[in-house]
Amino acid sequence: MGKIKTPGMEPEGRYSSHQLHPGSTGVDRKDVMVLNDIMKDLEPPEDLKVERVAGQVLWKKSFVPISLSDIFCLWDCGFPWSFIKKIIAFVVFDAFTELFITLAIVVNTVFMALDHYGLEENYIMDMTLKSGNKVFTTIFGVECAAKLMAMSPKFYFQVGWNVFDFIIVVFH
Repeated sequence: MGKIKTPGMEPEGRYSSHQLHPGSTGVDRKDVMVLNDIMKDLEPPEDLKVERVAGQVLWKKSFVPISLSDIFCLWDCGFPWSFIKKIIAFVVFDAFTELFITLAIVVNTVFMALDHYGLEENYIMDMTLKSGNKVFTTIFGVECAAKLMAMSPKFYFQVGWNVFDFIIVVFH
């Protein structure tokens, strides 16, 4: 009598994935994802063009137009600049820095509300408001410059509030 072969039973007593995981298709999703990643790695880069000449595969670099905004508005320089840029971004986008800027906006609004006609007669108040105006202009200018350095112009000017801040700081 011969042995009865059961589905999923391999020679020498090894079991297939069907018997290990009842109801599965035998293909593990992780394996498929790994294979997809390997296939993507083997694909040529997008800027290379494939040509077959006499049975050989030739890779030619295709022309990719570069816009002026990518040249002048993306500040991706070498190591020292990228390190400084990360430090600036860490400081500028910190919650306490944003709280400080918000408080500066509120206090600056109070200073602007205190400005009135005939203020020149009160010398101390006039000098206080003028000094405060210079301090707040400096704070907002430094914030604008730091955000511009941290984000680079291409991404800085894509945010509406940054454009608004920049216009206010420049024309003040």
